[in-house]
Amino acid sequence: MKPILGLAALALGAAHIALAEKRHRESQHLTFVRLHSDLAGDSAGDARFTEIINGDLYAHLDTDGRARMVMANRWVSLWSAMLRLGFITRASARQICATFMQSETNRDYWKLAADYRRTGARDRHDEKFVEIMADAYEDAQTA
Repeated sequence: MKPILGLAALALGAAHIALAEKRHRESQHLTFVRLHSDLAGDSAGDARFTEIINGDLYAHLDTDGRARMVMANRWVSLWSAMLRLGFITRASARQICATFMQSETNRDYWKLAADYRRTGARDRHDEKFVEIMADAYEDAQTA
């Protein structure tokens, strides 16, 4: 009986460590999202700073165009974090992304940012979110 209890305790301890590690990674990710949002907000709030953000992607845009791209990016980043943390479901994310892609500005953003987001995906969650966005973009293009 004692070996079974020992194995059960070991399994429970391992599960606890794995869950704690997952929570730690999610907390780090949320901190990054918060920092990213603050920085993007500061940049979007002052047109002089929009030149700094993704200069290669937005170089051809005027100040207003860059500000729109930064704002679109902020929304997409927020929805990705919301999905990751369980505040929205995949079905909700699909609906949100479909609505987002109804705007020409937002489709322009995705056309510019899709490859950047795809190559910057850090895990299966990010890859799945990029897939949801890409599907919404394709659906909007064919509509």
